[in-house]
Amino acid sequence: MRTRKTSRSSAAGFTVLEILIATVILLVGIIGVAEMVPRALDMDLRNRDSSSGIMAAQRQLEQMIKLPIDVVSGGSPTDYSFLDTDSNVDYVGALPNPAIAGPTQAPPGPVQSGCPLTNGLIDFSQVCNATGYSRQVTPGFGPNFDVRWNVITFYGNDNGTIRPVLKRIAIAGRATDGSLSIPTTLNVLVAP
Repeated sequence: MRTRKTSRSSAAGFTVLEILIATVILLVGIIGVAEMVPRALDMDLRNRDSSSGIMAAQRQLEQMIKLPIDVVSGGSPTDYSFLDTDSNVDYVGALPNPAIAGPTQAPPGPVQSGCPLTNGLIDFSQVCNATGYSRQVTPGFGPNFDVRWNVITFYGNDNGTIRPVLKRIAIAGRATDGSLSIPTTLNVLVAP
C-alpha cells in the first residue's frame, strides 16, 4: 500500500499574521481619511464666510465707485456722502478744508478718514469709531457681516476751488459670528 504524503504549499493562502498586518494598514488609512473630513468641512465653512464677506464688501464698493468723486447727498458737513441702496448714509472721504483757496495756492495734503488701517489693510482688531464708514450687512443666509472702509482723499486746486482728484478706498468684510474667516481688503483708486 502506498501512502501519500501531503504537504502544505506556502502559496495556498494567507497566514493570520499577514491578514492582521493588512488590516492594521487598512485601518490606519481609514482613520487618516476620517480625520480629514471634519477639517475639510471646517475649511469649507471658513472659505464660504470669507467669500461672502468679500462679496458684501464688493457690493458696497461698487456703489461707491459708481458715484462722482465729489458726491455730497445728505449726511455730514465734513465728509463726502451718499445714500446707498439700503437707504443708509455712507461716507466716502473728507471734504477739503478749506474748500476755497487762491488760484495758485497749493491744495491741502491727503486726508485719511474711516476705519483704522494696519499695513494698508482694514484692521478688525480695533474698534471703528468713524460714523458712516462701516455697515452691518445681512445677506439673508449664513452669518451677518461687518463691512468697513477707509478712504484717503487727494486734493487739487481748480482755479481756487479745492476738489478731490483721487481717492484710495480700502474696504473689507468679516463675519460677525465669531468664525475664524480671514477678511480680505479690497483696494481701489478712484479718479474723476
